[in-house]
Amino acid sequence: MNAKKLIQNGLLNAMTENTRTTSEVQQLSKLYHNQFNSIAESVRKIQADSTRTHSEKAPLYKKVLARIDNNLADTAALMVDNVENAKGKLHRDIETTLNSGDRITRLHLATHLRDNKSNFQQLVNEDIRYLQASNEFPSSFYGVKDDDFKNVTKNALYRHRPELKAMTDTVSRSEAHLTRLIDYMNTLKTGTNLLLNNEALETRVDENNI
Repeated sequence: MNAKKLIQNGLLNAMTENTRTTSEVQQLSKLYHNQFNSIAESVRKIQADSTRTHSEKAPLYKKVLARIDNNLADTAALMVDNVENAKGKLHRDIETTLNSGDRITRLHLATHLRDNKSNFQQLVNEDIRYLQASNEFPSSFYGVKDDDFKNVTKNALYRHRPELKAMTDTVSRSEAHLTRLIDYMNTLKTGTNLLLNNEALETRVDENNI
């Protein structure tokens, strides 16, 4: 959506609501929605104000830009922090899962995996202890191609711990949602800057007429 349409129409609820993101991002998206539309309304009012000259409108546009840089950007920053925290927790939960159990057992099973590489996928899918063992060494130790190793172990992890798959999907959706909201913010800022600069230029003296 271009800047002119964003300023004219604001954001629809569907553009900021996403019930499949983290609960914190959902709540902050509501705040972001209200802030964004309030700022867009202010820009429309400044544009429609026929009592002020173009130069008199300039400080009003600057106030709006400050609200984007402060209020709206702060809300987006809180969402960034939340998504990063969720990613960190997800990473820790995955590491905890993969490193659980007795290490001697993991090393023993890793050797069994190496000696039975044709059954590598079946073993890690059927028993989480084999998945944990596979985390002990790089793919080359098991005689499995690196890409295949990553795909097989990732799918096995999600098979054994579906809650980690659900959280991975939630984090991914939250990141994508946040990227869209930041794009909206940057577009609004660019559009407001253009209004400020264009209206200021309309009052500029043409040097060829002097």
